[in-house]
Amino acid sequence: MKTFGMMEAVAVLALGLAMPAAAVSVDRYAGDAPVLVKERAQNQQASRQNREGGQQARQNRQNNQDPEIQAWQEEIKKLRQEVKQLAQKYRNAAEGERESIKAEIRTKLERIFDLQSQIMQKRIDKLAQRLEQLRAKKAERDAGRDAAINQRLERLTSRAGSGSSGREGNRPNRNNRNNNND
Repeated sequence: MKTFGMMEAVAVLALGLAMPAAAVSVDRYAGDAPVLVKERAQNQQASRQNREGGQQARQNRQNNQDPEIQAWQEEIKKLRQEVKQLAQKYRNAAEGERESIKAEIRTKLERIFDLQSQIMQKRIDKLAQRLEQLRAKKAERDAGRDAAINQRLERLTSRAGSGSSGREGNRPNRNNRNNNND
């Protein structure tokens, strides 16, 4: 049994009065500070759920962007359940019935595979489209390289003679998108 100093005993007693008896399991760590084990476990669980929730939210965003992919994923989910049921049926079936059940399982597995391939291809096509957009944007930016540099140089050097720090002056208001001073 652990012995507590006077201050620790008061802290444990105060915690015991404030919390139900089942929740007051004291753990000692990090400089002998009393910590409720239940609270620590809840914090760890909440942290784990946040991480998992973030992954699921990311996946949901990807799925929600395309209704066709979402429909395919729903079909995959349904097919997996059917395959699971057929596998159980196969295990319990007589020898004569097994071949037809096995063929049915194979058909469903082929459909799952094909749907997954379609989803991948659709995502690849979207990425290729995005890549093409980025390439076009970069080419446009590269084409205007000298003009952009000269414009920026002119803005910086024209303010230098007026004692400006380069942050003030004729800078356009970024909040007003219709301002064409740039």
